[in-house]
Amino acid sequence: MKHRVDELDKEKITCNYMIVEGDALMGALEKISNELKFEVGLGGRCVCKSTSKYYTKEGIEIKEEHIKARKEKAVVMFKAIEAHLSVNLEAYNV
Repeated sequence: MKHRVDELDKEKITCNYMIVEGDALMGALEKISNELKFEVGLGGRCVCKSTSKYYTKEGIEIKEEHIKARKEKAVVMFKAIEAHLSVNLEAYNV
């Protein structure tokens, strides 16, 4: 999978990047644009807001259930990262 980082803002704690090659494009997408924004949540916890935009190849239509399945996979990944970080904060000097 090939990513292209378009913006990384340490002050606003945001990251904009695109997936431009690889299996994630399923042969049907030109690219996937992603925006991650991190904010302080309740109790000082970190909240990550994620927005993805799918750019299909001409003549291709992606079904809603396929997009929902992708979102569910992303939630699983974020929960795994959250679980890892919550028990390993010292390793990251947080």
